[in-house]
Amino acid sequence: MPRKPGHRSSRKLSARTLLGALPVVVLALAAFMVTLQVSVAGVFRSRIPPLALEFMPADAEARARLAGALASNNPIPQARAAARALAHDAIRRDPLNPIALRALGLARATAVTSPGEEAQAAAFFKAAERLSRRDQMTQLWLAELALRHGDIPSLMQHFDVALRTSSSDQETLFPLLAAASADKRVSDALIDRMRKKPGWAQPFATYLLDARIPPETAAYIYRNTLSPKIPEQMTLIQSMMQHLAAAGNFGLARRLYDDFHLGTQKAGANFVNDGGFESPKSVPPFAWSLVEQTDFWAAPQPRQGGGRYLILSATGGRAGDLARQLLQLGPGSYRLSATAGNVPTTGYQRPTITLRCADGDKAVLITARPSAAGPEAQAIAGNFSVPGRCEFQWIAISLSGADTAPTDLPWIDDVTITRTGG
Repeated sequence: MPRKPGHRSSRKLSARTLLGALPVVVLALAAFMVTLQVSVAGVFRSRIPPLALEFMPADAEARARLAGALASNNPIPQARAAARALAHDAIRRDPLNPIALRALGLARATAVTSPGEEAQAAAFFKAAERLSRRDQMTQLWLAELALRHGDIPSLMQHFDVALRTSSSDQETLFPLLAAASADKRVSDALIDRMRKKPGWAQPFATYLLDARIPPETAAYIYRNTLSPKIPEQMTLIQSMMQHLAAAGNFGLARRLYDDFHLGTQKAGANFVNDGGFESPKSVPPFAWSLVEQTDFWAAPQPRQGGGRYLILSATGGRAGDLARQLLQLGPGSYRLSATAGNVPTTGYQRPTITLRCADGDKAVLITARPSAAGPEAQAIAGNFSVPGRCEFQWIAISLSGADTAPTDLPWIDDVTITRTGG
């Protein structure tokens, strides 16, 4: 079969085109490989520097980070020498690399035996800080140096810089700052810094709720930095008071309550705060804490004829305290009184008021409940004495429920404690 004219020339043209395009393909493939190497090195240089160097042996930052890892608290001289060599090589490739300077500082700091060597190490860290204030390890080393020399303003400055530049570092920095604040010099400097309202101030105050530091320190920082006029800060103050009370630090909780002027109790003889359940602004634990669950709850409701009372509900066999408040009654004799209504027929299901010591042996001082059943309002009363070993007390309103809720829920009102003697 005869070949079509031009077939051979077309094939030759295609081959020439492919051969001509080959350098372009090779260049594109090479460019792709370089891009891939740079990308992989970028991913791993901060996490696994040796792996980054496998892809990009000349990567200055990976060399610097590997140097920093080798130098960090490494007592082996050969490791420190390798760290210095890597750091110097990184600086030759990138003279503005702060991580390499920090690595040189770490290598020197690990072997410090004299003030002169410490000064040399500090010089590297300060040079690294001048290039970048975002390196956390540099800021922390300089903060530690400031603490060793009693330079508290510099200590706080380095913490502030580290916290301002990266919110993601708070998880690491907050425990260190909280631990340092156990020193009153540090806590005072911290308070001054927090009063300037940096972005990390409120997150740090929130962290203090669970920080393993002396509760006196946390309460001291709260008293001097937060304001009950700011809703978010008021929430923290209330949480801190409840946290302190739950841990048995009743005196500290009371001091916060008094220092922030949180009492809403009107002048008078009643030692119970909001015994008539009228105030929505009361602040636990020195006001009523109410349980709010589906089958176990207490809530103030309008009362026929005016005012409010506390409705109580417990179903499904639930039982326990539905409302409680922390008191501070001095030693002496007192009288407890209250009003109850819709009292169940079954004795153990009737609402009960109990006063017990919050500290010491937690002795029960008085238990009072309605003596008769019925919907009508009836008085509850009883006398009791507070011993000297009982500085704080919990007053609690409890209820034991049936399987289903009654048609008319029981209620409590006008809870009053008055002094009857010395």
